[in-house]
Amino acid sequence: MYNYKLHDVARQKAEKSKGRIQSWLVCAIVLILIASLIILYLKNRNQKNLLQLHIALETIDKLKNDIDSIDYKAEDSNLDVKVLREKLLANIGKLDGSTRIDVPISILQSQVYTTLQDYIYQKKGISDNNDIWTELETVVLSSSPNFKKYVLALSNGSISSSDYRTALLIKCNISPTNMSYLFHLTRTSINSRRTSLSKKLFGELMNPKLSDELIRSL
Repeated sequence: MYNYKLHDVARQKAEKSKGRIQSWLVCAIVLILIASLIILYLKNRNQKNLLQLHIALETIDKLKNDIDSIDYKAEDSNLDVKVLREKLLANIGKLDGSTRIDVPISILQSQVYTTLQDYIYQKKGISDNNDIWTELETVVLSSSPNFKKYVLALSNGSISSSDYRTALLIKCNISPTNMSYLFHLTRTSINSRRTSLSKKLFGELMNPKLSDELIRSL
């Protein structure tokens, strides 16, 4: 005799199994759609950021050229410099840290850069009155003639010698750890100095990596 009860139980199990499979398929499809949307969003956002970055860098270059036309001195309170500084900072704010500013080859191939690497290798500090600082500034200004002018303009002339030397090392892509050797300071002290420098130049605390890239772009 045919057992209808067993048949009904088997049918119910089959339906439940089918239902679970369908549910899993629906969940999988939803997850795939969500992942696709996220990928599209990130792709579009990156393209938008790259476009904004390109526009910002072009504007910064124009503003830097405008600053070049002004004979800026640390004690000068020229309103034009202040206005240009505000515009430069406004466009710098559009950058998102995704760019990389390469160190000029003339710096990397210089004798003073090699000397810096020797000091770093030996974990030796450089005294304030060492001629290396003057040589380093000369090399940096040979590739970026108005680097000091930009630093002075952004800081309104309020930058200290130690801050300026830190900016020179950042321009040469010297890491915070290696800076701690050259300045004979702790890594914590170097981070504090970089934070202070960022505040003086850009008027706000920002991601250290972004701040370093901005300094290298000057």
